[in-house]
Amino acid sequence: MSVVMQWLHVLGAVLAVGGVAFARLVLIPSAEGLDEEAREALMEGIHKRFRQVVALSIGLLLITGLYNVGIAAVAGSFSVSGYLYPMIFKLVLALVVFKIAFMLIVPGPAFSGVKAKRKTWLMVNLVLGAVVILLGAYLRRMSL
Repeated sequence: MSVVMQWLHVLGAVLAVGGVAFARLVLIPSAEGLDEEAREALMEGIHKRFRQVVALSIGLLLITGLYNVGIAAVAGSFSVSGYLYPMIFKLVLALVVFKIAFMLIVPGPAFSGVKAKRKTWLMVNLVLGAVVILLGAYLRRMSL
């Protein structure tokens, strides 16, 4: 069961961070060549679909993350020097990534200031997501 939960956790991260990387590095620059009306229609269609991917990813990450933390606690990994603080940092960064994602994908005028700087916030989320993945790899090595 642990291997499946770890795989689902990694899958959630891959979907979320990969989607952000694609949007920021490929989609948005490519869509800038479209006229305003076509770009807005394209982006709205993408947002509707990507909201579902983000919701699935966050759900997978929360459920499997809680499971993994529980397993680490039972195994006594939290007492391992160098494990607890990186784990806390990873959790806090993951919550920041979730918050930014939520602000960017929530429909309507909410968070319009953040949405107006979408390219910047997507890049911030991409970098933070990569750091969270790096911390996850570090923590996985620590628990072996």
